[in-house]
Amino acid sequence: MTMVEPQDGKMGLPMTTAFVVGSIIGASVFMLPVALAPLGINAVVGWVVSGFGAICLGLPLARLARGGAGIQAAIAETFGSTVAFMITWAFWVSNWSGTAAVAVGAAATISRLFPALSSPMSVALVASACIVIMAAINTRGARSSGAMAIVTVLLRILPLAAVLILVGIKVRTHQGLQPLWTQPVTISAVATATALTLFAFTGFENVSTPIGKIRDSKRIIPQSMVIGLLAVALLYLTSSTSVMLLMPADQLARSPSPFADVVGASWGEAAALLTAVGIAISAFGCVGCNAMAGGELSYSMALKGDLPPRLAWTNSRGAPVFSQIITVGLSVILVLANASRSTAGLFTFIVLVSTVAVLVLYVVAALGAAVEDRSPGMRALVVAGILFSAYAFYGSGLEASLWGLGLALAGLPVRAISRWLGGSSRVVAAIPVAPPESSV
Repeated sequence: MTMVEPQDGKMGLPMTTAFVVGSIIGASVFMLPVALAPLGINAVVGWVVSGFGAICLGLPLARLARGGAGIQAAIAETFGSTVAFMITWAFWVSNWSGTAAVAVGAAATISRLFPALSSPMSVALVASACIVIMAAINTRGARSSGAMAIVTVLLRILPLAAVLILVGIKVRTHQGLQPLWTQPVTISAVATATALTLFAFTGFENVSTPIGKIRDSKRIIPQSMVIGLLAVALLYLTSSTSVMLLMPADQLARSPSPFADVVGASWGEAAALLTAVGIAISAFGCVGCNAMAGGELSYSMALKGDLPPRLAWTNSRGAPVFSQIITVGLSVILVLANASRSTAGLFTFIVLVSTVAVLVLYVVAALGAAVEDRSPGMRALVVAGILFSAYAFYGSGLEASLWGLGLALAGLPVRAISRWLGGSSRVVAAIPVAPPESSV
């Protein structure tokens, strides 16, 4: 018997795992050394804490996703439809705000290639163009997005691998590495590092959104989520720490593209430009994954009558076009509305807001998994995940926490208005839509 990939229009384990990794590895990991440099050894501790916390949150979410009906449906069974909507809405807010942050990272990297595009407004315009282009690709359907994820995942790993190779060369040839800033380890500094680095792990939850477009989702979704998280956690910790060991901290804090600058310092400007290209491709791929997930989320909420029924329309390839337009439109608005901030300030602010919003999903999903699976192991994971989430809330700061929670609560009046205008959820659910992609 030959192992041939079924041509049913759905994503299998390779594509789905690539989608997970592609949703996680974007531009944030390549820019975070700039924000983490002043924290010194606290940054390394923060990576370990956030990686452990992401796994503690990811495993219960994977357990909840085994039902195959989607996160919103799974939470609704345990906590009711209103709580399920609020969590899905918070998930959606985190998605389109996170898309904005990743696009800003892509634009910042492009400015390394083309210095004329380094002004705040230029970065904002390039970021907006990046979002629109990747959303257009997603309208071709789930397998097109999955194929793009595989290609971009292979390319985005190269810059991460390059700095690991550089550290290995320096250690083997007994060349000196840069010391980390002599910042003492404190609870508040580690909390800040944890909140910043957590954003680099967010995105694994995106795999729970394209329900019906993943083959054997009950098996593949949990597998791809766990494989992707474990691989990325190890890669992040080693590569980010390597950058901090290769460049003096004061220079690192001012670098627009630290990975490219580190590679260029050892292998020349041509290598730096190639690294910048790889990082830009990485960010483009992550924007595409996020845009797809955001469109699927608003599409799902529209089918249930929680958003206007127009968002439930799909094209002949099963892509929710109007949902994607609204989602990427909000991302573009967020970028342009904050174009006056510096690139680093814009990136950091959006990162923290997006992190706060997705923490709401993680906490409730963990509680839902604990209700379904009462085993001691799952309960221990849930307790650890909730404690980690509380720590991340603390590290995000008051302003970002208020923005994130405020945006999450804004969904309630939107839902009320949508139901009033569109009628009951049964009426909306009966609206004919294009056949799912599996029928194409």
